[in-house]
Amino acid sequence: MMKELKRIELLSAAKVSAVVSAIWGFIVAILGLAFVAPAATYYTQMAGTGVPTGMMMGLGIASIIVVPIVMAIMGFIGGAVGAFIYNLAAKYVGGIKLDL
Repeated sequence: MMKELKRIELLSAAKVSAVVSAIWGFIVAILGLAFVAPAATYYTQMAGTGVPTGMMMGLGIASIIVVPIVMAIMGFIGGAVGAFIYNLAAKYVGGIKLDL
């Protein structure tokens, strides 16, 4: 039986998008800590810039907290805007048809 998705609740879409974005942000931060931070630390040591290794690793560890939060905020806004645009489009051209 085909059903039509006529409207998406903005807050619901925004919350789900925020959680998914935060999870992706955490994954990206972990990968950054695992691959980018050691390379950057090595480069600063070889270049003789005087940036302490502990400071570089501290920035990498801080990114595990900061990146998911920033991504969640952006995901929340993006999810709300996306749902709003979908609702406008569905009003004029019809919603997505789903087989439930």
